[in-house]
Amino acid sequence: MEEDKAGRLRMMRFWLIGVFLIILAADITIGVIFPGLLRELYFWLGLIVAAVLVVAWYFIYKWWLGRS
Repeated sequence: MEEDKAGRLRMMRFWLIGVFLIILAADITIGVIFPGLLRELYFWLGLIVAAVLVVAWYFIYKWWLGRS
C-alpha cells in the first residue's frame, strides 16, 4: 500500500509542477506582450502566490494520503 501512496504522491508532484510551469509561461508571455508589465509588483506577486499555493497543495495532499 505504501508503494501506491508513493506513486500517487509522485503523480501529484508531476501534475503540480506541470501546472505551475504552464502558469509561469503564460504569465511571462503576457508580461512580454504588454510593455512595462514586468516591472509591476503585482505581476510578480501573482507568480509568488501561485508557487505558494502549489507547494501548500502538495503538502496538504501528502498529509491527506498519510492520514489513514
